Amino acid sequence: MSKDYDVLRRRIDSEVWRLTVERGIRGWNTADLAATVGISKRTLYKVVASKETILGDAVLTRIRRTQEKLSSVIENGGGVAEQLERLAEAFPRLLTDLDPAVFRQIYRIYPSVEERVTEAHLSLGAPLVAFFRRHQDSGALRATADPETIFQMLQALVLYFLREEDEGATAVSKIQASMMTLFHGLIAGTGERNEA
Repeated sequence: MSKDYDVLRRRIDSEVWRLTVERGIRGWNTADLAATVGISKRTLYKVVASKETILGDAVLTRIRRTQEKLSSVIENGGGVAEQLERLAEAFPRLLTDLDPAVFRQIYRIYPSVEERVTEAHLSLGAPLVAFFRRHQDSGALRATADPETIFQMLQALVLYFLREEDEGATAVSKIQASMMTLFHGLIAGTGERNEA
């Protein structure tokens, strides 16, 4: 891929998100997007296949950025309980930056985007899965807790509250409380440390 293509792709992604936040999904079309980016509709379709594809790409881009930020949060040292607390505090805040109402709207109108996110969950969640596995191997997390299942549970919590809560702040609050409940249940207690 050329540098120009990458720059164009980033501009399209940025404008897709801006238009969706400002106007809603049904408030813009690909002709509007092309005009906003400063290209023809024909050129736009050389870069992307459809509005649904563009939105899916924009969602995945934002999720990847969030995963990178989460990785830096959990890698800043401290014990497992402290790291899990930081994760539970940072994750909902990062979700607010993602604008949960936009995700909810996209998932409702284009269920295939949610399916793409779900299919990509293991690669997107690799840093968190590695984090959980490392702490499980050290005996800090319950031996019976599968790291990939923990990540899937987090993903399910996020998807549920983003889809069901109308108020973004309420969704974020419920996600944080649910994560803390999950994390408290994962920390190995006395006599429950891994014997591995």
